[in-house]
Amino acid sequence: MHIAGTICIGIGHFNKIEKLHGLEVNFNYLDIFKISDLMREDMVLLCTGPVEFPAADAAWEATLNKFYKGFPDKRNILFHFNDPSSLDKAKKLYDAIHR
Repeated sequence: MHIAGTICIGIGHFNKIEKLHGLEVNFNYLDIFKISDLMREDMVLLCTGPVEFPAADAAWEATLNKFYKGFPDKRNILFHFNDPSSLDKAKKLYDAIHR
């Protein structure tokens, strides 16, 4: 299921749908850290952008800084990132994902 918009209050209701196995969100508009806390653990969270490097705005830079500190506490999260413009940023992001 795709969530379009900026509000994640319905996720508690989505958790009740037994045959729902994943949510796709645009993490430029939703706080995926909050969403991953609200989702059932067996659901896949697919996070898409588009994500541009360098950061397009302060909100995306803040999200990147959260990623660098550690990814959301959930087992099944898929991310889509466009290629970073700098090798150092790519390495930093890779290290955060790898942890």
